[in-house]
Amino acid sequence: RDWSSDVCSSDLVIPAIVKSLENISKPEILACGPEPMLKAVQEFAAAHQIPAQISVESYMGCGVGICQGCVVKRENGNVAEHSYHEKYSLVCIDGPVYQSKDVIIG
Repeated sequence: RDWSSDVCSSDLVIPAIVKSLENISKPEILACGPEPMLKAVQEFAAAHQIPAQISVESYMGCGVGICQGCVVKRENGNVAEHSYHEKYSLVCIDGPVYQSKDVIIG
């Protein structure tokens, strides 16, 4: 079975999250996994205004930010045209855990 497919992610992850959040007064979601699953979690958290942290997986060539191989897009509406570090985050330095509202998955 392909665990990273969109159907798998939304069909298995979201019902599990809903079940685990029952009877919790101040819910927060912590998630790690493949991008389609993180995307589903991110969308669910945003739709229900639940704080969420996601752990992003990325290939890291150097692990110290020099190679720029592990970028993830930031959710930042005030990015200047040529402002690379405001538009992207380096997973090896800034992550791998982000507030789900702060990054763009997929």
